[in-house]
Amino acid sequence: MIPVVRIPRNIPVAPRRSGFARWFWEGLEQGVFETTGCEGCGKISFPPRKDCPKCGSQNYRFHELSGKGVLYSRTMVRMTPTSLIPLAPLSLGIVDLDEGVRLACALLDRKAPLKIGERVQIAAMRFNDGVLFGAQSADDTTTEPGK
Repeated sequence: MIPVVRIPRNIPVAPRRSGFARWFWEGLEQGVFETTGCEGCGKISFPPRKDCPKCGSQNYRFHELSGKGVLYSRTMVRMTPTSLIPLAPLSLGIVDLDEGVRLACALLDRKAPLKIGERVQIAAMRFNDGVLFGAQSADDTTTEPGK
């Protein structure tokens, strides 16, 4: 389970919930952060996918991720598309998860800006009408438990 953070506004851009990825978003709503792992070679991929980027196998399993990792890089986006103006400036980062997955996400800089090399934790960002994920400081305790 990952922490769940309430964001008291509507989601700026709803994610695409395709048939294959629907399970990912439904799990995220419950505080579960999952992806796919290859049954053939063991490669864990993010975002979830039906085929392995390493060996091409289509034999996969669902793999729960701890969401714990290190902030690899960060940037501040001040000029955003119209749909993201309510979130500007937008703090974004690249996170290396402990499981070996690298991903891009929003940064939840609530107490102080996250620093490159800092331990972070992926959190479900629960908006009024949907869910996304972002990274917060591993020391941040202003969360609620997943349901």
